[in-house]
Amino acid sequence: MAKNLSFEAALVKSSAASDSDGSYTKLTYKGANPWKPQSYEIFAAYHKFEANSIIGNDIPLVADQKGIRYGFQYVPWMSSILKVWYDNAKYLGTNTKADKFRTQLDFFF
Repeated sequence: MAKNLSFEAALVKSSAASDSDGSYTKLTYKGANPWKPQSYEIFAAYHKFEANSIIGNDIPLVADQKGIRYGFQYVPWMSSILKVWYDNAKYLGTNTKADKFRTQLDFFF
């Protein structure tokens, strides 16, 4: 079972005077490979990024939010990935809800 689990984490800090910290953790089961049809993954991630923290393209989350993202990825056919996720989140500054649902289909050439 452990060979099908992966864990990643990141701590970020910008040079801004305030609201400059962030953290991210993600637990993934299996792994979607765009070159292997019917492969899939299921994941859950916790994120907390203050308004001035640094966010790179490899962690597609929004600043000034914290919450949990649940989702899965599935490869319906060769060189594609279907991504579906839900963010149960809120804005740090105002404490208002920032929930999001997204579905995305990527093609690889």
